[in-house]
Amino acid sequence: MADTQGMPGGPLGWLVFRAYLVTSETARDAGMMESFPSWFVPPPGSEALLTRTFFHHDWLVPIAIVGFVMVISFIKRYTLGYFFFRLTSDVENLPFPLAAVGAQGTLALAEIEEEEEEGAGQGADQDAGEGRTRRTNRWRIFALGAVIGIGFGVLQVGIPTITGLFLSKPFYLIPQPFIDTTVLSEGVLPATPTGLVLDLGMVFIGFVLPFWVVIGTFTAILATMVVNPVLHRIGIIHTWQPGMDTVNTMYANSLDFWWSAGMGVMLGLAAVSIFQTVVSLRRARRNKRSFSSDLPEGRGDFKIRYAIGIYVFNSLIILALCWVLLPGFRHMMWLMVIIVFVYNPLISYVSARIL
Repeated sequence: MADTQGMPGGPLGWLVFRAYLVTSETARDAGMMESFPSWFVPPPGSEALLTRTFFHHDWLVPIAIVGFVMVISFIKRYTLGYFFFRLTSDVENLPFPLAAVGAQGTLALAEIEEEEEEGAGQGADQDAGEGRTRRTNRWRIFALGAVIGIGFGVLQVGIPTITGLFLSKPFYLIPQPFIDTTVLSEGVLPATPTGLVLDLGMVFIGFVLPFWVVIGTFTAILATMVVNPVLHRIGIIHTWQPGMDTVNTMYANSLDFWWSAGMGVMLGLAAVSIFQTVVSLRRARRNKRSFSSDLPEGRGDFKIRYAIGIYVFNSLIILALCWVLLPGFRHMMWLMVIIVFVYNPLISYVSARIL
């Protein structure tokens, strides 16, 4: 659950990072220690930073803004996201292959409860025994997965944590966060990051992902290993220098080419998705399908106009907050309006189509 918040510690984890950032050597060397506004983080000389506590009045405004934005973002996610779910799932009737991955575990647990009820209601010893056998097998699988995860966690996290208590430097049995082989492979694959992640979770994810998702990802990696050296040779990727590690190589490549290429791919996907949606909507109209037709009973659906209205209202609140907190950027509010009402829905739409 902490990981779903973006970093360990949830929203307060980001505030810890801000406290580090404002007093870091990087901010000092860049002459930016006094450049962070007080609504973002207390100033470097604040007692809140010196005593390392959130129980200080200098943190009131930053924490209040973080909490306010979290609520607004939560509401927006379940309005705009709900709109595109209804569009792609109910109107266009698209498949969601990754949804089955998360649903299968839930369905297995639900079937366990059903079998218990059936066994109790029928009073048949044989059927109840079979239900208990099936439940035992399922729970063995769940327990096996838990034990494997705990065992790998002990090797990956437990050993470094324990050895860090009495050694000057923690001992990592499994290199973290990855094995950096970019420097070793740069002679054969210049400007190509080749870090290797030793994470058992990635292996298990590969077992449950749809086959063509795995093939597509593997193809993209192979294409990158071919394209990056060519782009470096012809001078498009020019920031990369021999000796750069995996992180710096990826950052340099993104600056020179891949960020722009990604935006182009996104716009291309958006154009294809819009065309496919228009075709699907026409087909749905011929079949007399709409946002309000054939909705599953009891799913908790509400009217689409409510979702759109709430999203617009919350977006206006965010724009008003930016107007108050960023007076020096008020002449750029037109760009914020484009981001909120054009770019963000477009990205959400493309993401829904990809899913």
